[in-house]
Amino acid sequence: MRLAIDELTANDRIIQLIHDLVVQENVCNLACRYCMTADSRFPKKKIRYKSLEYKSSGPLADNIDSLQKRYQSRFDSPILKLSGGELFLIKDIERYIVEQSHSYEAVQILTNGMLLSPFVLDAMRHRPNIYFQISLDGHRQELNKLRTRCNKQLSQILSNLDELVERGFHTEIFCVLSSQNTAGLPEFCRFLIEKYDGKVGLTCFPVRHSIGAGFLPSLKQLKGLQEVIDHYAYYYESLPPLVYLEDIYTFMATKKRRQLPCHVPYIMMQTFDSGDVTPCPYNWAVNLGNLITDANEVLSNYATHSTYHMRTTRPPWAPFCRYCFTDANILSLYFEDEISMEELNWNRPIYALPGVVERLRLFKTIFRRNQGLR
Repeated sequence: MRLAIDELTANDRIIQLIHDLVVQENVCNLACRYCMTADSRFPKKKIRYKSLEYKSSGPLADNIDSLQKRYQSRFDSPILKLSGGELFLIKDIERYIVEQSHSYEAVQILTNGMLLSPFVLDAMRHRPNIYFQISLDGHRQELNKLRTRCNKQLSQILSNLDELVERGFHTEIFCVLSSQNTAGLPEFCRFLIEKYDGKVGLTCFPVRHSIGAGFLPSLKQLKGLQEVIDHYAYYYESLPPLVYLEDIYTFMATKKRRQLPCHVPYIMMQTFDSGDVTPCPYNWAVNLGNLITDANEVLSNYATHSTYHMRTTRPPWAPFCRYCFTDANILSLYFEDEISMEELNWNRPIYALPGVVERLRLFKTIFRRNQGLR
C-alpha cells in the first residue's frame, strides 16, 4: 500500500493515531526472557544521563520536551503512548505524564507495574485521560515466570494493579502468550473477571519475530486459548473480539505467515528520547532520521521511504512482517471490516474517545479509498 503524503495531511500537520514515545529503552528493573530490546538493530547509540530524572533543564527533560514540541508542530495524534525500558525508574516522570495529558486526548502508559507507588499514582489521579497497560502474563508465578523472578515481584505488581483499579484508572493487561502460560489463560481470565468485575481488559499476543519459535506453545498448551474461544460468551468481558483470538490461535497453531495486512506505519510512529524515529514500534530496523536535530529529514522520509510499501503489502511479505502478530492487529481487523467500532473498543476504552473514533474512521476512509473501495 502506498499513500500520498497529502492524503495524510490536515491543517498542515501529518495525521496519526498514536505517537509512540520510548524513553530510556535499555533501562529496566526486570529481565523478561523474551525481551527483544538488547537484540534490536535500532538504535545502538543513545544519550547517557547522569541520573534518571525528569527535571527542568536536565538532559532528559530537555530532550523529550524538545522532541514533543517538534512532533506536535508537524504531526497530530490524539494518543500519546509512553514506555521504556521501565518508565517509572525515571524520577518525577509522572510530572511529564501529567503535562502531556493536557496536550493529547489520552496518554497511554506501558509499564511492568512494579513501581506504581501511591505517591506516583496520586500525582496523576486528577487526569482521567491517563490509561495504563500493565505487562503481565498471569496471576501466579508459574504463569508469569518469564517476566518475574519470584512471588515477591509478582505480588507487588498485583497489589499495584489493585491500586490502579481502586483509584479509577483505565487499566489493560498486556499478556504475552508462550509455552509457559497459554494453558493457564482461562484461569487468568477468570481471575480478572471475578476480581475486577470487567474493569480490567486483557489483550494477548504471541512472542514475535525470530525468537518467537523458542517460546511457542505446543498444541496441547494451545487448548487453553481454545477453551477461551469455545466459551467466549463467559470470558468476553475481559477480552478483545472473538475473531482476534481466533486469528491468534490459527497463527500459533499452524505457524503460517499472517494474511492480515498491516496498517501500523501509517497510523503510528515511534520516537525515542534521543530524537530518532522509526516507522514501526514492533521492529526497530529503519531509522527515518532525528526529529530533534533534523526534522526535515524525518518529514522527507515519512510515507515515502520504501519501508512503508514493504511493511503494508497484502499479505505482508517482508521477513520481519510475515510472522509478526501484535495488539495492533485489532486495528487492522477494524480497517478491514472484520470487526465493528463497538467490538474494537469493547475492552479498550481508549479507542472509544471521540477524537480517537474520528481519527479511526478517517484512516479507514483513506485506506478503503486507496484500495479502490467505497
